[in-house]
Formats: sequence, structure tokens, C-alpha cells
Amino acid sequence: MHIEILAGRHTESRDCVAFEVVVDGETAWCSVSYHALVIHFDAQDCSQEEMLVAFDNGRLRIDDAVCYALELNGGAPVDLTATDFG
Repeated sequence: MHIEILAGRHTESRDCVAFEVVVDGETAWCSVSYHALVIHFDAQDCSQEEMLVAFDNGRLRIDDAVCYALELNGGAPVDLTATDFG
């Protein structure tokens, strides 16, 4: 399975940050929850700015977690939660 994580990201709602991945040539949207960003990546609140800063600071761990989940589920979109980061 070939996975490419694209650089862009945005807040889809006050609940998560969404980002685009390409799995074997097919585009999928994945996300990481606000709760995960607070617990594991030090977001201070659910403002767009805080969530994006926390996402950017944790990007390597987030990318690793989404790749692992994509491998497990065959490339379907992934919604990462706090439990995905142990």
C-alpha cells in the first residue's frame, strides 16, 4: 500500500483537524480529534489557531498513527482519537 500524506490541513469543525491523504492513488480525508490534540499535543482550547498549532507540532506522530491505521483498515478514511496515541 502506498500512502502519501498531503501537507494541507484545516479545521472542519470545533471537533477535529482534517487532512488529506492519498492511498494507492485514491484521495481520502482523515482527521484527528480535538480531544487527542488537547491530551497528546498540548492544544489549550478548541480555537482554530490552537488546534492547528497543536496539529502542526504533533504532525510526525499524527502521520505515523494515520499510516498505521490506514494499513490496518485497507486505506479507508481514518478519524484518529486520543486512544490512537496511547
